[in-house]
Amino acid sequence: MATAVSTYAFINAKLRARISKLLDESFFLGIARSRSLVEAVATLNDTPYAGAVEVYNRTGDIKLCELELVRTEYQALGALERYTPKAIMPFTRAVLKQYEVATLKHALRLWFERVVRGRPVDDKVAYLERGEQVSNLPVDEVINAGDAEGVIAALEGTPYSQVIQQPMETLGEKQSLFEAEVALDRWYFSHLVASANELSSTDSAVALRLIGIQIDIQNVNWLVRMKHFHKLDASRLAASVMPGGTLITTAELAKAYQTDRPLEPLVAALGPRYSGLVRQTSPEEEHNQLRRLALLEDLLRSVLYQEIRRTLGGYPFTIGTILAYFLLTQSEVRTLISVLNAKAYDLSADRIEGLI
Repeated sequence: MATAVSTYAFINAKLRARISKLLDESFFLGIARSRSLVEAVATLNDTPYAGAVEVYNRTGDIKLCELELVRTEYQALGALERYTPKAIMPFTRAVLKQYEVATLKHALRLWFERVVRGRPVDDKVAYLERGEQVSNLPVDEVINAGDAEGVIAALEGTPYSQVIQQPMETLGEKQSLFEAEVALDRWYFSHLVASANELSSTDSAVALRLIGIQIDIQNVNWLVRMKHFHKLDASRLAASVMPGGTLITTAELAKAYQTDRPLEPLVAALGPRYSGLVRQTSPEEEHNQLRRLALLEDLLRSVLYQEIRRTLGGYPFTIGTILAYFLLTQSEVRTLISVLNAKAYDLSADRIEGLI
């Protein structure tokens, strides 16, 4: 019978070496202070993201550069499969499903723009992933479907056909993809939680805590969108938010949704350990609940990274190191994309440093 040490010793040593080579803050500050977007992209030449430099030099298109960054991210994570112990492979594959879900949401948005809003999307189709991470997803069939029924039919044979069936059937009356996107996120996290529950008790506890903070972040994001953009009735909150959060319960989310000052009950839910980390707001921000909720989402991301570091500093022979590597790699790419976009918009170095 495999022990935790025999299961994780090899892959953990490999991943800790990779984690030690992740780009640090000084690297991102160097990008922020570069004199042009061309110079900023060129700083990636001596990193695992050199392919993005080649794409940008060839096309001059920052969006294609972003796509290449995400491809490199996926390849770095997907390549771990040959080192991953068989016992935990179903879980790591469940984690990687997020790339399919993200691409499907993007394809649905392009379909919605083309069919429902009657807008051309030809200039956007090239930015949609069609690589190995979505090899089982009929991306172009979804985009080119004639109606909602065609989208569902295109996805037949995938788990997503049933997931989006009800939201797509009522799309005509609501004129929004909001509920379809919520359904996809709920499917992804429920699938991930179910996979985590199949792990050993130690691994399951570690995985569920980190997944739970990701669920907290997503729930706050959905609450913001529901309250400030879609203005949905509070009765629909339960069908949108996801159970399983680590720090904020669905009851606390419901309480926040029903008040004009939703930040207060959510910060109170975090407890004294984290609530003191909420940045003090200016008088202008004090009256901007949308901005304050965005600050809470930033805080939750900081909490997630604290938990990642705590996991890396704890007992080494758990799935925590694998999850930490996944999350830190994704964070690295997200920061790169944010900083490069800021350079593309010619923001000042000071403003860009605020994104790091």
